[in-house]
Amino acid sequence: FWDLGGSAFVPDVQWVATRRVATGNVDGTYRPVAPVSRQAMAAFLYRAAGSPAFTPPASSSFADVATSHPFYRE
Repeated sequence: FWDLGGSAFVPDVQWVATRRVATGNVDGTYRPVAPVSRQAMAAFLYRAAGSPAFTPPASSSFADVATSHPFYRE
């Protein structure tokens, strides 16, 4: 959590990180004040729910989420 410094968000980021709800950015940062996309929030909620068994449809029902999107399954 090197990018958090003494931020008030440290306990929250630790909570989501230890539960694998959020895995951080590719550069290892969490950026707690950065905007979160709808797709990323869907992934957070799915993981927080325990990643229940789910088979996504073969074609996306969302125009902005392709089946190849990293968060498509979520």
